[in-house]
Amino acid sequence: MDFSAVKGLPYKPVRKLGNGSFGEVFLMEHIRSPNITAAVKVLEVDYIRKAEILEEFHLHKKLCRTVHQNIINLYWMHRTSDCIYFVMEDVDGGTLFEKFVTNKIEPPAAQHYFKQLVAGLKYIHGQGIVHRDIKPENLLITSKDELKICDFGAAMRYRYGAEEILLGSGVGSAEYMAPELYTSLKCRGPPLDVWSAGVTLMHIVSGLQLWKYADMESPGYVNWIEGRTFDRRPWDEMDAPLIKLLRRVVTEKVNKRWTIERIEKCKWMKFDYGPIKKNKQK
Repeated sequence: MDFSAVKGLPYKPVRKLGNGSFGEVFLMEHIRSPNITAAVKVLEVDYIRKAEILEEFHLHKKLCRTVHQNIINLYWMHRTSDCIYFVMEDVDGGTLFEKFVTNKIEPPAAQHYFKQLVAGLKYIHGQGIVHRDIKPENLLITSKDELKICDFGAAMRYRYGAEEILLGSGVGSAEYMAPELYTSLKCRGPPLDVWSAGVTLMHIVSGLQLWKYADMESPGYVNWIEGRTFDRRPWDEMDAPLIKLLRRVVTEKVNKRWTIERIEKCKWMKFDYGPIKKNKQK
């Protein structure tokens, strides 16, 4: 696609950064001022998806009314007859997934990132919105090691004023989807993000993905919920407070799953590891 030919979009592509929900994301530089860069998400529009894309924009823009350091900033939207462009903050450090794809992240650095993820989710939920697709690929890392949540293509409102709306099933990335999403029951929004955040933490500290689907057909999942995982490496080498956090967050019992506020108060989140060492990839 020749972006230089898009009327009203004063950017030209530098390189592709990745794929978002139903679209591609490009690093672009301003045509007249190349030192000004932005991440531009390009979404092809049809009649069915137009409303969904506009809802994504409005939800993301709502979150950006107050700048939060752990939410990717959305500047503006450009529309043509066949595409919609989200012009966003350029984050220069890649994704959390890229931080550990060849090497697990040690607990001190994992805690550093997880605290920021929890802070971002607390803000999102406070705005009555649930993300529904938390995973390492949707967590951007700046060169200063700040974490920013991105890709709100699956986000939706779960609260209108004081009224909480129960959500349907089947949205998100399979490896990070909570088990209640595989039932026919409606479910609460915030616990879905808590589960996904917990699986993300589990993934980055171990370097392992224990299951594809959180259902009883997955042996890795069954072993986890029945407690048969923790006497094996690398789990038996981890701090007890970290294991406790993982067990309380990645639990199929929704009514016992820790809330964001409870996570903030837990022992592992308050533990002082000292200065964070940069994670080295192999």
